[in-house]
Amino acid sequence: MIDNLMVYYPHIKFIHLFSVMIWSMSAVGAYVYYFRTTLFAAKKDPHNMELQRRLIWAYEQFDKTVVFEHIAFPVVLITGLLMFFMAGWSIDSQWLLINLGIVIGFFIPLEILDISCSGNKNFETSRE
Repeated sequence: MIDNLMVYYPHIKFIHLFSVMIWSMSAVGAYVYYFRTTLFAAKKDPHNMELQRRLIWAYEQFDKTVVFEHIAFPVVLITGLLMFFMAGWSIDSQWLLINLGIVIGFFIPLEILDISCSGNKNFETSRE
């Protein structure tokens, strides 16, 4: 059965790589180029209502990109497991062990922290 599914391996790999790109860049790009800039401008002039309105809008848009990130990460994990089983890889492969160590030791805890912080709407005010 696995041999019959190997026809779909390039498609699964494409979905995996595309999801990695969405996961790794969606919130980072939105934060660096839009949200942070708007936040700093609004903090410089807290009485400017237009900047405050833009900050609220930027925050809402940033929240939407975080949703993409939180959808893409499980897709990355699922497609990675699919490729592992479909290709018949084993844990004997050193590059696979290093990759799994990075994913399990760093990225999964990072995403758990990210999800817990983004789920806590009072996170920004609780730090102040």
